[in-house]
Amino acid sequence: MPGNLISGQKGGPNDGTGFDVGGKYDFAGFQVAAWLYYAKGLGTTGLFLGGAVADPASAAYGETRKSYGGLAQVTYKIPETNFKLGVNYRYQLE
Repeated sequence: MPGNLISGQKGGPNDGTGFDVGGKYDFAGFQVAAWLYYAKGLGTTGLFLGGAVADPASAAYGETRKSYGGLAQVTYKIPETNFKLGVNYRYQLE
């Protein structure tokens, strides 16, 4: 089928959509940051790479994949130094 990246993929070309949102807030030496994203048919390895299920044995073969996730981070800058401590948590679901 012309236009398909996977040889023998069923269906036609896939459309992709997605968004992300995030921000950060600073107060009293602390910084709190968070980001969230959602994607359908965009791929998680690279843009437009792997946006469809590529396993021919899968019932969803050729269908666009959804993925979503986010990142949360908290840091603290030690006063009168350039040293910053932090912790973060990342998650991704497909």
